[in-house]
Amino acid sequence: MKKRGFTLIEFLAVVILLATIIVILIPIILKIAQKWRKNTFQDSIYGIVESAKILYTESMLEGGLSENKKMSFKNGKPKELLYKGEIPKGGEIELNPKGEIRLALHNKEWCAIKSFTENKITLVKYKKEDCILSENTDFPLITLNGDSIMTIEIGGTYKELGAKAETNKGKKLEYTIEIKQDNKIVENIDTTKEGTYEIIYQTNLNQKTAQVTRTVTISTRPVIVMTEPKKDFVKEQEIEISVNAIEPNTVTEFTYQLKKDGVIEKNEKVTDLTKKMKFKETGIYEITISVIDNHNQKNKLTKTYKIDATPPSVGNFIVLGTKGNNDWYTSDVTFKTIDGSDSLSGHKSTTLNKQNIKGNTTGETIIITTKDKAENISTLKRTVKIDKKAPVLTLKSKKIEKIQKGESIFTSSYFNIPEYSISGGSMACSPANTKTLPSGSHSISCTVTGGNGLTKTVNKDIVVE
Repeated sequence: MKKRGFTLIEFLAVVILLATIIVILIPIILKIAQKWRKNTFQDSIYGIVESAKILYTESMLEGGLSENKKMSFKNGKPKELLYKGEIPKGGEIELNPKGEIRLALHNKEWCAIKSFTENKITLVKYKKEDCILSENTDFPLITLNGDSIMTIEIGGTYKELGAKAETNKGKKLEYTIEIKQDNKIVENIDTTKEGTYEIIYQTNLNQKTAQVTRTVTISTRPVIVMTEPKKDFVKEQEIEISVNAIEPNTVTEFTYQLKKDGVIEKNEKVTDLTKKMKFKETGIYEITISVIDNHNQKNKLTKTYKIDATPPSVGNFIVLGTKGNNDWYTSDVTFKTIDGSDSLSGHKSTTLNKQNIKGNTTGETIIITTKDKAENISTLKRTVKIDKKAPVLTLKSKKIEKIQKGESIFTSSYFNIPEYSISGGSMACSPANTKTLPSGSHSISCTVTGGNGLTKTVNKDIVVE
């Protein structure tokens, strides 16, 4: 029986099937490899902890630790620790006199963190600023009891509702209260006269702070609460306005007037007790709020918001280096920044993505970024080319060539093919042809010029007989 091999279609089907299997398997293999690296690093951290426990036990035999002992992995494994396994690329481990251990160790992919009071080692993605020794991984939280905005009629009573402060794990924390009026600290809320107060509740844990604010207004007139304008120009600002009458009164009219750069843009009546708007275009906005309640008591409030949404004039830079031809530089270069400008919020910074370029390049893009104080950004891109190498030209032979008078030979034929760098180039010879040379000795030459302007001239001696 005659045996038949694979047909082309069958062979292609097998190849496609194998390629599909590989595409499916690659992510699985990478995930397994990542998990393996993580587990390996975690195992080594537990090994380090056990080694630290042994070190503490040994210290107890010599009287114990009188102060915390900190060991760094900056230059490899500390000599005091004896363990086998992956050596972290950086971080620290610390023992205290109680035998408690805290650590922050990393392999530039994962960071292992443990506080003195925790038994668990937590692995997180490595970030240099987060991979540091910490007393505790807890952080504070605080929330208000009751409303964040309260209005009390003159002569009424203010009841402090307090706040709830705790860690992210539910442990209760102490908090402080600070009362301010017109940005000045006061001892209490005076309900005998009109005024607006801010009550600031604050709690701290592990050098981290959580804070909330309650606004209390004492008035018989309708109350207007508006988002405070920033002192300087900002890129955009969202404004929230809310109005309320003092109970049992009710708001009967809520209107606002909006001016932009001194020109009235809107005069509107609001049917709800709140109004939101967002300013995104450059200009100075003035909002005047007017409120009337059912006893014809009135209140008015005007605030000004300054918006700079216009990008600044972008800066530039000067290239410090040797300039050749065709925009090529023939040396390493450094850059000197020229600041941009902004007539509204003011110039904040002008920066470059590179400070210098070393070595040949067919073109590197330099990006100039200018920011104004309102965080608007302008950019400019320029390309810098560098070719520091001169072209190369050599003779095919150094011997003096003899030719017959009137013989036509291209001068360039006495030279090897020129070698140009990345800027390219061209060659010119004098004379271009030997045909017109009279009898006698002559020196002919060719000059190669790179695109960067660098040249190389080589002479050739010949005799015309």
